[in-house]
Amino acid sequence: MLNKTFVLAGRAAFVIENPKGESVTVKVTKSKPFVSRSGRTFPPSFFVSVRHQNDAWQYLGFVNPTDPALTITPTFKSVRSAADRVTKIAQWALGLIATETPAPKGYRLAHTGKCGRCGKMLRDETSLARGIGPDCWEMI
Repeated sequence: MLNKTFVLAGRAAFVIENPKGESVTVKVTKSKPFVSRSGRTFPPSFFVSVRHQNDAWQYLGFVNPTDPALTITPTFKSVRSAADRVTKIAQWALGLIATETPAPKGYRLAHTGKCGRCGKMLRDETSLARGIGPDCWEMI
């Protein structure tokens, strides 16, 4: 089962599939910390993008890592609105992951087989189960 550690690892990508065979892929990417000209350091941001079926990636907004529900906050660059069906699906999935609630029967949430931190292919059972490879797991 996916968890918040996986989602906030840095390069997490997971798929939501419904019983009809439709899919939405969600990608949560961690930015580098930002240092302003005045020297003030801002924490990293976690940007959320989606891909419906095999369409192009579209930016939704960002999530605050301290938000218990991992709510997507849209920005002026967001391509889809909060009322959009695909955005609602991504938010629903992030909510399930944040609360560690299993997906309803017939739905599937699964990582894409790549490490949620570095993006390399996962090979061993433990890494596949948690969505993060052994080297990256030691760094978290």
